[in-house]
Amino acid sequence: MRHPPPKCDPDTRLEILKKLRAWIRRKGGSNRCRIFWVYGTVGVGKSAIAQTLCEEFAGSNMLANFFFSRTDSTRNNVNQFVATIAYQLATYQGQLNHRWTKSAIMEVVRENPNILDGVSMESVFEQLVLRPCLAVRSWMRTKGVVVVDGLDECLDVKSQERLLLLLWKAVTANPSPPIDFLLFSRPDRQIVGYFNRICQTELERMGITNTFQTDRDIETFLNARFREITKKHSTAMKNVPEVWPGSSIVTQLVQKACGQFVYATTVAKYVDDPHALPTERLDEILNMKTESCPYTDLDLLYHQILRNCRDIRTVKRILQLVLYSESDIASNEPWLIAWVLELKEEMIPILLSALHSVLDVPDANTHERIQVYHASFSDYLRDAERSKEFFVPPPPDCLRLHATFLSELRDIRSRHCLPHSWPGKTSIEHVIERASGEVAYLQALARYLYLCGGKPEEELAAILQSEPDYPSMTARILLLYDHIARGYGDSQLTPDWNILAPLHEW
Repeated sequence: MRHPPPKCDPDTRLEILKKLRAWIRRKGGSNRCRIFWVYGTVGVGKSAIAQTLCEEFAGSNMLANFFFSRTDSTRNNVNQFVATIAYQLATYQGQLNHRWTKSAIMEVVRENPNILDGVSMESVFEQLVLRPCLAVRSWMRTKGVVVVDGLDECLDVKSQERLLLLLWKAVTANPSPPIDFLLFSRPDRQIVGYFNRICQTELERMGITNTFQTDRDIETFLNARFREITKKHSTAMKNVPEVWPGSSIVTQLVQKACGQFVYATTVAKYVDDPHALPTERLDEILNMKTESCPYTDLDLLYHQILRNCRDIRTVKRILQLVLYSESDIASNEPWLIAWVLELKEEMIPILLSALHSVLDVPDANTHERIQVYHASFSDYLRDAERSKEFFVPPPPDCLRLHATFLSELRDIRSRHCLPHSWPGKTSIEHVIERASGEVAYLQALARYLYLCGGKPEEELAAILQSEPDYPSMTARILLLYDHIARGYGDSQLTPDWNILAPLHEW
């Protein structure tokens, strides 16, 4: 989830929440649709509604949840979906009897500890989720609910359809399905098309539009936030009217939002800057000239936020690694960004300080990830026509491979319990510099591996003789590092990278 996770403010989203609560609480029966799809355009507050319901029904009907995020490499694909749902089912501590479910899941894992490796998502879902849930008879009467938010933020479109098919089969293949699914997403063409083709009988739909008094909810939200800002910045706000900024200004902002809650939340964060005057920040927003909805005002707001960055060139390079972080690559972690871009890690939060309203930036010297608060900001930066001079293109291959290398190397250190300093920055930099060079460099590393007590496998020796190319070269070096680490761990030798000194002459 985003940090802090989005939630509905008190006295907002009342009609939508009422309808969804009624669906969640309904008893099982033939007239109940098993899949409820809530859809809405960018920034209307889908994730906030999902998070609010997850917290409200935790310990009762809400069994598990999964929140996709296109900027989080662990949540922008389906790789972790089944494992996450199964884990939450096994650890569920609610009023629905979960002991049999936990026992059934644990039994499957005991019989096949490697069940997640090399097995299809559909098969694992059947074994770790469906069958254990079917074992709990009480769920036949009171259905448990699983929430899936942001399906459109799964980057692979085919995986979206595959997951939807999996969920649809889960509620139609069994005469009395144990789980219902509450889905949230944008109404993207492929998702709408899939629901129209397949999920007719078991699907209920609800679009988030102004029929649910969205403008009134945004007004309520802004009034509450401005009261908080006035109290928080009491010294700077001592000369402003007691009711600031006034109903007419709030009405202007509501109109600019065009039903997008993300606009209102970003405005509130931007105005609530500890290093600026709230009144001046609000004036900046009000003085931006726009033409029409739905994206113009939001884009101008993002444009204004980015204008405050002191070193936008470096910020854009950082954003390249954050936005295009791939699965299992920690390229949105400050330590890796600092190393790849040759920055001091302590500089990352400073460089990104102007983006506090759109980015969650962890402190330096942690392994937490930089996260984008809302997908609309990522969409804006990736679209050259909208973001103009702030457009962030995909990183070049060399930068991507550099990040991949360092991320994988960290995993090697973790597997072999080696210090963070291993094998040393100078050595890593030299490997990266020479990675596009001769196979002889890899052969020298193999010799070093032998000195450390390990022995390269015959398959590895064959690989070393093949024609080099940059991506496979990186993979081979990582494999050698893994062998070196294993040899270091087994022999208790301290790696002396001076052995590789002759390589610097190449």
